[in-house]
Amino acid sequence: MSKRIETLDRKIGYILARLGVPVKKPFFVKMVKRLLDKGLNVDVKIYNVEGRLVSPTIENIMERLAEKGYVKILYTLDKRGYANLYVEVYSPTEKIKKFLENPKFSKKDKKIIDDYVDEFLSRVKLISKSASQTTS
Repeated sequence: MSKRIETLDRKIGYILARLGVPVKKPFFVKMVKRLLDKGLNVDVKIYNVEGRLVSPTIENIMERLAEKGYVKILYTLDKRGYANLYVEVYSPTEKIKKFLENPKFSKKDKKIIDDYVDEFLSRVKLISKSASQTTS
């Protein structure tokens, strides 16, 4: 097994590293789709299957990153119904933080990812702050 990480794998891993928390697979695929819409240059195929976004490409990348110790693939109960009892969760490891220090891909793509993730995280903080104020 090669230790070299392909640029595509590095970009997808960088997104997870920037989030810094475990993410359910359907949410992560949706996030990559939004980044593609914003101009991220990655050769990832995403399909709409019965109203759900799926990506065999992302699944393969995450499996490769898991084999190399950058990601843990976990399973959690899916609260949306019984059709899919479990959902995959992509969890970043400490090792993936190296991607943050030295991304090794274009500055344009790094900026697209950083801007989108920063915007997302700021919205999450606002929502959680608002929720905590209403319960006080």
